[in-house]
Amino acid sequence: MDTPSSFKALASKLVSDGDIIQAITVDTELVRERERSKVVNKTVTLSSWLVEVGKENKINFSQLLQKAIREELQV
Repeated sequence: MDTPSSFKALASKLVSDGDIIQAITVDTELVRERERSKVVNKTVTLSSWLVEVGKENKINFSQLLQKAIREELQV
């Protein structure tokens, strides 16, 4: 992770008298929450007969796996 620049270092880079340095506050919680909720693909190996029966019964494999994992982890 980069070290934040000092005020002096930033001030030395100002080009004209009209240039200013403005401190801002940023709430990064929204971005962190998005990253925690990001969907990723995982490869799962299943027997072909199980996939066939699941498809016939319109099983959403991804949804079912997520539900099972949440139940297993009690989250």
